[in-house]
Amino acid sequence: MMDPKKNKKIFSGFSYKYFFSNKKENLLQERSLKQEEKLATGNVVFPSNALVELTAGCNHSCVFCANPRMKIQGKKLDIDIYKKFVSEGKELGLKEIGFYMRGEPLLDKRLRTFIEIASKAGIKYIYITTNGARANIAKVKELIDAGLSSIKFSINAASRDAYRLVHGKDDFDKVIKNLKDLHEYKNKSDKEFKIMASFVVTKFTEDEIDEFKRVVIPYVDDAKILGVHGQMGQSLEELTILESTKLTAPFDKIDKAKPCPMLWNRIHLTQDGLLSLCCVDYDNNLIYADLRETTLKEAWNNKIINNMRERHTNGNIKGTLCYNCLYGKKEPLEPIMNCDLKLKPEKIVKRGEKSVLDRVLELRDRHEG
Repeated sequence: MMDPKKNKKIFSGFSYKYFFSNKKENLLQERSLKQEEKLATGNVVFPSNALVELTAGCNHSCVFCANPRMKIQGKKLDIDIYKKFVSEGKELGLKEIGFYMRGEPLLDKRLRTFIEIASKAGIKYIYITTNGARANIAKVKELIDAGLSSIKFSINAASRDAYRLVHGKDDFDKVIKNLKDLHEYKNKSDKEFKIMASFVVTKFTEDEIDEFKRVVIPYVDDAKILGVHGQMGQSLEELTILESTKLTAPFDKIDKAKPCPMLWNRIHLTQDGLLSLCCVDYDNNLIYADLRETTLKEAWNNKIINNMRERHTNGNIKGTLCYNCLYGKKEPLEPIMNCDLKLKPEKIVKRGEKSVLDRVLELRDRHEG
């Protein structure tokens, strides 16, 4: 295994990251750095990578995540919209599909079917990110047989007590068992697939990094440890308490941020059949097309997304969620396209907010002794 002491701290996305690998090449690091690539003007070539959201619902409620406060009601992606997305995407050059965005992909019992559709269409790399609570060996073996190329476990603490506070569920032992079972299966089988893991570090879990290296990294091919960030300005209240002294990166100075590469290098399909600029657009403020009403080819270079590309290039993004994201602000904003979607009752949103804040404060008290 790569010596963790020799790993360099790399800035990628919105935080500093450490990458680890038990293989010659670190696929997580390679893919993370590749996501920084862009840019083009005029008509933009269709990307090779897509994220597909089967549901925005989640069985965990991590303290750094905006999902517990999300106003959009969780639902299931229409399979016919997905088939259209895959078919048209493949014709345009789509090569990779990841099943995750705002929610937990293993909540949808149809996941195997969705993977099979992508595999039979000729999609070369199919992957999921999961909290791992439902990733038991029987389920994951089914997904691998269907064509899954890799699975990444999001494990955001290295002890049962801290995990319960961070994730909002006492699933640490279950997740570690699922990870170890999958590692054992891989060692005994002739199946080709990758096992990965990530750890989003807060100020109160920095002291668990070494334990994560001991408990998790021996059972994966690649792993990354990264600092908590503000989730597009949607989790700033928590960030002020949680930000890691070692890995959380400062926000850019006003008007100095580079254009976000996601507008050029990845396409995002939501549970509602909508296309978003971003994988963490929790309340659909960055929707630019409805796939029920347009083709994928038309949508990828429509007026709305091309206007946003131009605004990013010119630094003129004030009044959008992108501005709050890149500069760490919570200023008033307008959606770039109107979407009439079912919302959660306000009391459920408030309950989610309170649950997160209570656990953030408990994490702080636990850390301070």
